[in-house]
Amino acid sequence: MPPKFILQGLTPQNHVSAVADLVQVDGVKVVLLSVAFVSSTGVQLIADHLEPHADNTTVFAGIRNGITSAQAIRALLDIGVAVKTVDTGSAHVVFHPKLYYARGAKVARLPVGSANLTTGGLNNNVEASVALELNLSSPEDRQVAEAIEKELGGLQAKHPDNVAGVSAKTTLAKLLADPRLVDERVAPARTVSKLSGGSGALN
Repeated sequence: MPPKFILQGLTPQNHVSAVADLVQVDGVKVVLLSVAFVSSTGVQLIADHLEPHADNTTVFAGIRNGITSAQAIRALLDIGVAVKTVDTGSAHVVFHPKLYYARGAKVARLPVGSANLTTGGLNNNVEASVALELNLSSPEDRQVAEAIEKELGGLQAKHPDNVAGVSAKTTLAKLLADPRLVDERVAPARTVSKLSGGSGALN
């Protein structure tokens, strides 16, 4: 698959379809999502694509940012994926990488760009990404894939005070009690208005 430029809202493809393409690699072995912000409605948009690969999926989600919610973390856990929260320790320093990655038997795919795991990031906002495919038989491409998995997979071990796994049994009530997570009932998602002639919207 040649590289593809996605300008969500202004070109036909959005990031929901990019995630759908991502997990179409043959023999999915690893799925990694790394995002700053997560909302429950964003999770719902891609839940059907992640659920078949839940046992092999890990989501790294920034918290203490005023957007990632308790409901979103619970929604991810309900899919069955592993969730690791990333807390930089300061509301002024945001964990901000947005990377969606899947490795199969022969190739790995990754759209890298501006899209968070929110309704805006995946569908409504104008967002840009470049979708790449790595040929794992190429030493150079395989090195990139290995670096992605090593760096993200090693975050918790390297930064145990900042990165924490969330137990699948963690209740919504317990998540709501965490002041680093937003309660969507109190801070609902921002409204958006549709772009004429496009597939998304501008805030």
